Amino acid sequence: MRYRVVTTYLMYLLLVPSLAQQFTARVVGGTAEAGRLEIFYNETWNAVCGTGFGHKEALVACRMLGFNSTTAVAVGSGKYGGGSGPILFSYLQCVGHETSLAQCQYPGLYRHNCDHSEDVGVMCNFTQELKARVVGGRAESGRLEIFYDGTWNTVCGDGFGQKEALVACRMLGFNSTTAVAVVTIKYGAGSGPILLDNLQCVGNETSLEQCEYSGLYRHSCGHWQDVGVMCNITQQMSARVVGGTADAGRLEILYDGTWNTVCDIGFGHEEALVACRMLGFNSTTAVVVRSGKYGAGSGPVLFSELQCVGNETSLAQCTHLGLYTHICKHWQDVGVMCNITTPMTARLYGGTSKAGRLEISVNGEWTTVCKDGFGQSEVEVACRMLGFNSTGEAVVKYLLVNDGSRFQFGYIKCQGMETNLQQCDIGQLNKTSCLDVGIICEFKSLSLRLTGPRRTDSNMGRVEVEIGSKQFSTVCVNNEKTAAVICRQLKLSPHSAALIDGWLLGLDKKPLLQTTFVCEGTESSLDECRRSNTAKDCYSDDVGVSCSTDKILIVSPDERYPFIEGANKALRCVTTRKYECVGEITWRDTAGGRPYLEFLSFYNLTKEYNGREVGCSTSCRERDSNSTFITFYAFHRLNVYYKPLITITWTNNTGEQQPLSSLSELNPGHNVTLWCKADSNPRPASITWSGRVNSTTGELRILAADHVTHSGVYTCTVVTRKVGDDDRLPLTSSYQLTLSVQG
Repeated sequence: MRYRVVTTYLMYLLLVPSLAQQFTARVVGGTAEAGRLEIFYNETWNAVCGTGFGHKEALVACRMLGFNSTTAVAVGSGKYGGGSGPILFSYLQCVGHETSLAQCQYPGLYRHNCDHSEDVGVMCNFTQELKARVVGGRAESGRLEIFYDGTWNTVCGDGFGQKEALVACRMLGFNSTTAVAVVTIKYGAGSGPILLDNLQCVGNETSLEQCEYSGLYRHSCGHWQDVGVMCNITQQMSARVVGGTADAGRLEILYDGTWNTVCDIGFGHEEALVACRMLGFNSTTAVVVRSGKYGAGSGPVLFSELQCVGNETSLAQCTHLGLYTHICKHWQDVGVMCNITTPMTARLYGGTSKAGRLEISVNGEWTTVCKDGFGQSEVEVACRMLGFNSTGEAVVKYLLVNDGSRFQFGYIKCQGMETNLQQCDIGQLNKTSCLDVGIICEFKSLSLRLTGPRRTDSNMGRVEVEIGSKQFSTVCVNNEKTAAVICRQLKLSPHSAALIDGWLLGLDKKPLLQTTFVCEGTESSLDECRRSNTAKDCYSDDVGVSCSTDKILIVSPDERYPFIEGANKALRCVTTRKYECVGEITWRDTAGGRPYLEFLSFYNLTKEYNGREVGCSTSCRERDSNSTFITFYAFHRLNVYYKPLITITWTNNTGEQQPLSSLSELNPGHNVTLWCKADSNPRPASITWSGRVNSTTGELRILAADHVTHSGVYTCTVVTRKVGDDDRLPLTSSYQLTLSVQG
């Protein structure tokens, strides 16, 4: 193998001089020393692709043309046009001292993915000095144009920054210490050729030709990207705020006789401090506000992507892309709040004194905080701000939906040692739909529950912690020791505690508690376990807990259980994560349902199905064990909701209860009691009578019956109990009857 490689390399060394002797070069479409580069090979003139063709390759090409050039540039096809015929070279890489392009590296002859719009040209003996002018402005500012080859050319703004602007101003005759690049919108687009693109200057050059660039006329720009410059910037910028108060509002900068807005991209706390300093406030605190607060402006956008240290006295001293250089719209206009004299305060809203949505008061207005980047350090500072000793008590985070109607801080970043969130780096204030942060500063005494719309028993479900009145957050449970502690805290059996796939329990819409509990398994409650403030490998619908002694479980594959009469529904036989099962699942008791694999389907359910027993079985063993497979069983009594079935009876003066059918006309002066009873699931919560006489119980008494007072229509209405947050409940039925008293 080594002999073969050496032989191949020697053949290549012998071949290259041979190829070099075969290649000749010419330039077309220009002059004797400048034009589109073509190589004669295999009895044909071939073009060269401009991909990767730079200054070093141009020097070698000029050497092939007979010029011992020390200066040479590559030129795009826009100058000398595209050629025709084959394209010989692409991706050439030369050292610069070769005598032929054949001696450079390249993937192979005729190997390319170019077309003739990319044909490269060269200029040899490049001695012409570039001249500059500005157009459309004043003597020291305007659209930048470069005179070369008898034509005024524009310059593309890609990569053109402050250093390049300083060099351009030097070409214009200004020894500027301050200069900025300006986009087309200020001085308009030019016409004709675009000479330079992707310029990279050190900043001390005297001409742009001394900077690095891809070549003359080589670009992918349009004239809407023509760059301008401002030299000798001595005009002092001034600032104002609009749409708010004297110290808060949309930020606007007066420059060149016009009030301009500022884009919020990259505009943070340090930039806000500098802006407030421009406004005359020696603020130690400042808040960035997006346009949702003070509205969008109009006119030019002056700054974008500002980067300040924070001690500058003017935004002009900060780093930026260039004046009027941006991709922003006015809905991104930034505002500031300065001179915040009222200290920020915090509260927990919608929960308890220990848990709730984190809200911060800024100048008397309550705002929320976006969850992005809000971690352990930030939670500890927030709890410290609220008066909790967070070093002695673990703190956790949960997330709440923001409907976009509230103002919200984009982020808060703390070191962790601060005593107040005001001391942290605070992001922009805006209306967004980012999830709000909620925090729990003390976990003790918070109650748990098991829940899930698909569960069929109260001893299984997704784990939720109560964080306020009817406010719950889903708990991440990722091991069976933690599951055992949860079962024990709920006063259920911890000995067979197991994890079950959360999706089996139905969709979870509660916010996820951003913490992982690390338990030994013997603790009496979760607050005795250690905690880590992440929810790694946990998702809101990822896992649930079973506190049942059964190894397999019966759940509902639909989003609602119990079932309701008249529906077509099914049950499903599943296993916990602890076990693996083989073989088919068998339904031993079907209660009139139709079994298919792990499913048992019911059609047009009626009240008669309620209470019937179903059962399934399959062979399982513990995962990652070599134990024998054992047949496990699971049983369940069907729970079917049905409307109240009402029965009406009556008693006369003797007190004997009789069916309603035996009641005809009442005799005047008699006493009669009507009884309304109902069979329902859930059980009745209320039974009421309405008519000529009303009753809030199932008992309606008519004393001393009278034709005028008591004859008429009577209605008994039965309403069932509600169960949890099931919006199908309560169920209601009514029975109407007509009583007649002899007149």
